[in-house]
Amino acid sequence: MNKVFILGAGIMGTGITQIFAQNNFEVTIFSRNIEKCSLLKENIKKILLEKAKKEEEEVFQILSNIKISSDLSDAKKSDFIIEALPENMEIKKEYFKKLSDVVSNTTILATNTSALSITEISSVVKCPENVVGVHFFNPAPIMNLVEIIKSVTTSEETVEKIKKVSNRINKEVIVIDEVPGFIVNRIL
Repeated sequence: MNKVFILGAGIMGTGITQIFAQNNFEVTIFSRNIEKCSLLKENIKKILLEKAKKEEEEVFQILSNIKISSDLSDAKKSDFIIEALPENMEIKKEYFKKLSDVVSNTTILATNTSALSITEISSVVKCPENVVGVHFFNPAPIMNLVEIIKSVTTSEETVEKIKKVSNRINKEVIVIDEVPGFIVNRIL
């Protein structure tokens, strides 16, 4: 799994994009606002140079791993999709349904939701066994924890693939069955 499609160019989408690009994944970030995505690369560049103290050449390499898109059909060749849209069930379901019509039956569809039902989100897709929650914490490039949330239909194969990907991006993983608030937000 080397091709990642990130849906949403807000704070979480930007942070998740940075993580995968830094770890040599081919990342496509989608936003209906292409100008926002252009600013995203500049923001990541600034963070890498000023805060992460990366060298110019390394930053150039990381940024070369990022492609910007305003076309959902660009998700077609992705192995793994992470949705990082606002916490609105109807918006998430709308995009998951659209993506389900575009991607292959083996593509993993993940949501970065912090509390919404993975089972409900997966109800609109063709292959609900490939839908999983992958909850990154803000700021995503710094926070080491990732919650992997299984819905009632998520396959063990999907969970194992996400665990491997999470290890490749140097994240600590908690795998849980879907419960209200998941683990971290429920404790908070």
